[in-house]
Amino acid sequence: GGTVAARALRAADRPPRGEEPASRRAAFEEFFYAKLARGELRPGDVFSELQLAHEAELNTVPVREGLLAIARTGLVAKEPRRRWTVVRLDARMVDELFELRELFELHAVRAAVALPDGDPLLDQLRGILDEHAALARRPRVADFLRLDERFHRTLLACARNRYVAEQFATISMLIRFQLAENQVGERGMRLGLAAHPQVIRAVLARDVAGAERAMREHLGGAHGITLLAAGVGQPASPE
Repeated sequence: GGTVAARALRAADRPPRGEEPASRRAAFEEFFYAKLARGELRPGDVFSELQLAHEAELNTVPVREGLLAIARTGLVAKEPRRRWTVVRLDARMVDELFELRELFELHAVRAAVALPDGDPLLDQLRGILDEHAALARRPRVADFLRLDERFHRTLLACARNRYVAEQFATISMLIRFQLAENQVGERGMRLGLAAHPQVIRAVLARDVAGAERAMREHLGGAHGITLLAAGVGQPASPE
């Protein structure tokens, strides 16, 4: 959910892509994603093609081509005079990302409910359910973030649709990068530890309505936390 966003972006978090011939553009993209992973560029930062070309020891042509490709993920936006900015999410962008998340994850939930008995993905979900129970006894945010990622990735795999998986990877990467320095922490962990098992139990019980309801509730909570962590939401009133 939104909680996975607290984990620092890794170079491996970028969306999957098909094999490409070795090229200077591909080398630049690897360089740029690694730079993001190290926290050397943050949302709102402005940089130039020339600056990055110098750092990457490349000319500006592969740098520009690489940035244009990366811009399609929503991570960066072009500015005048060959300058670029790292995109900062606003409330509308967060809303739009979660609209897509709901489409993808509800589709995945329905697909999971329809899996035949004995499907390995159901066994993986059972294992993830057990791990949630164990983690709830001795909760650690770092451990939860890894489990959160596996939960959503396994659920999306139930759709067995490469395009859904690729698009969801882009959305997830964008959220994680935006929130890499925000400690969603205990609040997000409590949300996920309560919500994920409800989704899994409904899937295993073949309760499509219950699974959809649990996922909608989970995404609603994750949406609110993402808005708050991005600095565009208000904390909920204490109960």
